[in-house]
Amino acid sequence: MGVIIYLGAWGGKSLDEQYSDGANTYTIVLTLAAVAVAMYLVVRQTKNLHE
Repeated sequence: MGVIIYLGAWGGKSLDEQYSDGANTYTIVLTLAAVAVAMYLVVRQTKNLHE
Protein backbone atom coordinates (compact mmCIF):
# COMPACT_ATOMS: atom_id res chain seq x y z
CA MET A 1 0.00 0.00 0.00
CA GLY A 2 2.76 2.40 0.95
CA VAL A 3 4.75 1.63 -2.17
CA ILE A 4 1.79 2.40 -4.43
CA ILE A 5 1.17 5.73 -2.71
CA TYR A 6 4.87 6.60 -2.78
CA LEU A 7 5.09 5.87 -6.51
CA GLY A 8 2.02 8.02 -7.17
CA ALA A 9 3.48 10.93 -5.20
CA TRP A 10 6.89 10.52 -6.83
CA GLY A 11 5.38 10.39 -10.32
CA GLY A 12 3.24 13.44 -9.64
CA LYS A 13 6.19 15.38 -8.30
CA SER A 14 8.33 14.56 -11.31
CA LEU A 15 5.50 15.59 -13.66
CA ASP A 16 5.06 18.83 -11.72
CA GLU A 17 8.76 19.59 -12.06
CA GLN A 18 8.63 19.08 -15.84
CA TYR A 19 5.25 20.43 -16.91
CA SER A 20 3.74 22.55 -14.14
CA ASP A 21 3.93 26.30 -13.60
CA GLY A 22 4.36 26.11 -9.83
CA ALA A 23 1.14 24.38 -8.80
CA ASN A 24 1.20 20.86 -7.34
CA THR A 25 -1.68 19.63 -9.48
CA TYR A 26 -0.07 16.44 -10.78
CA THR A 27 1.22 15.52 -7.33
CA ILE A 28 -2.19 15.91 -5.74
CA VAL A 29 -4.08 14.07 -8.48
CA LEU A 30 -1.67 11.15 -8.76
CA THR A 31 -1.34 10.77 -5.00
CA LEU A 32 -5.12 10.65 -4.57
CA ALA A 33 -5.41 8.18 -7.44
CA ALA A 34 -2.72 6.00 -5.86
CA VAL A 35 -4.55 6.08 -2.51
CA ALA A 36 -7.76 4.99 -4.26
CA VAL A 37 -5.97 2.13 -6.03
CA ALA A 38 -4.26 1.03 -2.82
CA MET A 39 -7.55 1.07 -0.90
CA TYR A 40 -9.24 -0.92 -3.66
CA LEU A 41 -6.51 -3.55 -3.50
CA VAL A 42 -6.75 -3.80 0.30
CA VAL A 43 -10.53 -4.19 0.18
CA ARG A 44 -10.24 -6.83 -2.55
CA GLN A 45 -7.63 -8.77 -0.57
CA THR A 46 -9.65 -8.71 2.64
CA LYS A 47 -12.73 -9.84 0.72
CA ASN A 48 -10.75 -12.80 -0.61
CA LEU A 49 -9.67 -13.72 2.93
CA HIS A 50 -13.27 -14.20 4.01
CA GLU A 51 -14.12 -16.53 1.14
